[in-house]
Amino acid sequence: MLKHTSHTIAILNAMGNSEKCPLCHLWEKDEEREIGHLLSNEVVMDPGFRDKVLLAKGFCSYHSHKLFKAIYTDFREDSLGLALYFQGIADAVLDELVTISSYTRETPKRGGTTSRIRKRRLDFSNLSSGVSKAIQGKQACPACQSLEASDRAHLNTLLRMLDDEDFRGDFRSSLGLCLPHFASAFSLLSQTSLANSGEVALALMGTEISHLQSVGQLLSEFIKKQSYEFLNEPRGEEVKANSIALNTLTGVEGRYSGS
Repeated sequence: MLKHTSHTIAILNAMGNSEKCPLCHLWEKDEEREIGHLLSNEVVMDPGFRDKVLLAKGFCSYHSHKLFKAIYTDFREDSLGLALYFQGIADAVLDELVTISSYTRETPKRGGTTSRIRKRRLDFSNLSSGVSKAIQGKQACPACQSLEASDRAHLNTLLRMLDDEDFRGDFRSSLGLCLPHFASAFSLLSQTSLANSGEVALALMGTEISHLQSVGQLLSEFIKKQSYEFLNEPRGEEVKANSIALNTLTGVEGRYSGS
């Protein structure tokens, strides 16, 4: 008997109220909350969290743009928080570049041509390494870290739900998962002790194959109706073929954005 918790209910709601992978749906909901959380005064003014942002040299490009758009597209009044994040990052990178610059010297003119060339190559190699270290963080984007932790928790919950025979039946009639979450589910399944792990694997695989077949049929129908002789045929669900294929093949935007 499947035990209902806040985590299982969230997955059940996502399966019933979304036309995409339920884990992608939950990622988007979590990301929306995370962006608001990162711009709240409580977080922005927390020295400990600001230090964490500096260690990462800020947020990844994807989440930096998300934060910017959350403010200037939604007309929010918390632009100060973003400016404080950006200022800390810019100052930290500037300090490191100034330090690197102070160690940069012209190649000595004494010595043979070969030795000068080797010295110059070595200096440029060290300089390039120093610049990379100044710009790259020592840990991943804080937003990515938080979302990946939530995503793994949702995946783990889904696998434990699939250990229940009744839920496996419900899952088989669902859309299944996007390919990235499908691969992640199998990776996590190999590390998880379930009573019916073989049945879980079969349910995941069978559902995914069925969904991919449906996506392929929609794409074929969409492509067919782009031909002149079918232009006047009534349109159906195939008009969403590219959107469905995008969500199925690549998953939610930003899941693998990196730091």
